[in-house]
Amino acid sequence: MTSDLNYILGGWDYDPVDETNNVRKIIGMDGREKIQVRAPFGLLQMEVDGRPDGRRPYGRKSLLEYVEDLIGDYKAAHKGSDEGFRLEGKVLDDMRQEITDYYQRRVLFFQLGDYAGARDDAQHNLDLIALMKEYVDDKQIVLSHEKWTPFILMDRTRAQAVIRINQKQLLRAIEEIDSGIGEIIKFYHEHDREDLIEKSQEIGVLKNLREQLRQKYHIPLTDKEILEKLREEQQKAVEEEDYERAAHLRDQIARLEEKDLSS
Repeated sequence: MTSDLNYILGGWDYDPVDETNNVRKIIGMDGREKIQVRAPFGLLQMEVDGRPDGRRPYGRKSLLEYVEDLIGDYKAAHKGSDEGFRLEGKVLDDMRQEITDYYQRRVLFFQLGDYAGARDDAQHNLDLIALMKEYVDDKQIVLSHEKWTPFILMDRTRAQAVIRINQKQLLRAIEEIDSGIGEIIKFYHEHDREDLIEKSQEIGVLKNLREQLRQKYHIPLTDKEILEKLREEQQKAVEEEDYERAAHLRDQIARLEEKDLSS
């Protein structure tokens, strides 16, 4: 068999305009599905299942699985307690690399329309970041990854929403989007950065997606969305010192909240 890549790349030119033309799935010689990425001067290839690089660290499907086993073994040896367990050194370095690898594949999954793959890779990285937050002492390292949580939540939500749309579960798609927005808002509250909620590009993307769904499929507003809009209008009325309107909106909000509690 030739080692010349022209044997593989023949008829597949790099497209500098449309990136989706530079990504494809193939079946490898081992019978497993692969992702191939056409680069200007060659080719990149990664696995679809398991880790993108196809490796099994310490005999596990992923480093996430290995670290979860480490924690489980530690607890088993310490009467169910994880006190004193820390992540550092090579294991931590490998976790950080795995986050990068899964992010890169997530981007490709989106380009390929593999939304289940994109969703699962997003969740994988959220799980890794959660472990780092819990067991890594170097707060700078933790922050360097944790700051991407809103972006990852957005990607996971987008992917899950499209899955629901493809299943013709349109209201569930809206619910997925609302839930994702709520998780991002919760993240900002937990970090005392409420000032970033209105500026959040991730929340903006999800709201735009929700609005596009509503217009395309004529989906009515949920009570939660009506509350959200009323609160936004109330805040605007307060900022404009229109206190009479703000009070009127406050009463509307109270009635709707009471309805939610009684339902």
